[in-house]
Amino acid sequence: VPAGEVWAGAPAAKVGIASELDAEGIAANVKLAKALGEAHMESAWMNLEDLEQQAADYKREKERTATVISQMRFDPKWTPLPTLGKFLEDAGGFDIKYAPK
Repeated sequence: VPAGEVWAGAPAAKVGIASELDAEGIAANVKLAKALGEAHMESAWMNLEDLEQQAADYKREKERTATVISQMRFDPKWTPLPTLGKFLEDAGGFDIKYAPK
């Protein structure tokens, strides 16, 4: 496929020309997909015991509503568990306005 062309289908056929905006959008999506892949890889290789502990921790985390947290004693060592939404926010995933053609 020549540079700057967009091909799709089976069998493949030329469907358009990629603009500079397309190239930037694709690069942003690739960067986000790479970050998501790296995050997934960390959990994909966990042993079963650690995975079950993580699942129990997330289940318990759902019960920590604002009311429950306000009634708990302060624990300086406690930090909220990471969530996909927070990951996407930190990685700039919500800022990507480009959608592939």
